Amino acid sequence: MTRSRGLLLGVSILVFSLLAGCPKVPERTESDRNPLKPRPEDTMPQSDVRRGTQKRLVESMMHNIGQLYSTYLTDFNQPPATLQDFMNYIKRDATNEYRAIEAGTIIFLPKVQPGSHNVLAYEKDKYEKWNNRVVVFADGHVETMDDNEFQKLTKK
Repeated sequence: MTRSRGLLLGVSILVFSLLAGCPKVPERTESDRNPLKPRPEDTMPQSDVRRGTQKRLVESMMHNIGQLYSTYLTDFNQPPATLQDFMNYIKRDATNEYRAIEAGTIIFLPKVQPGSHNVLAYEKDKYEKWNNRVVVFADGHVETMDDNEFQKLTKK
């Protein structure tokens, strides 16, 4: 008799849990988003904490852009002739980088020849407090450059 009670209790709990179902989780809105988790298309923050989190994302994206550029060179034996050529190439595999370039927060320069002094992509806006921006060069290395140095380098 105890065994049948246990079985009946187990079946009852199972049926009750199936009928009750899971509670519906409300959809997340923009205001629910973690303010410290940056998105690729975010504009330049002006606080050190938010800049610190965004800078890690931007450095990672710049590193990836350098690798994708190198892969493009290997695949086509020449640098991308237009921005759209590069965008079509990265669209499927690099969604964050694609979104950042599309939003204009990262500026990609087509027709750049490989080299350690040739700027390949850079942050559109500088971080005002420290007067710097993240830059990737055509050899794939990433630097945080003082804006004055960056301006001298890009004017050559």
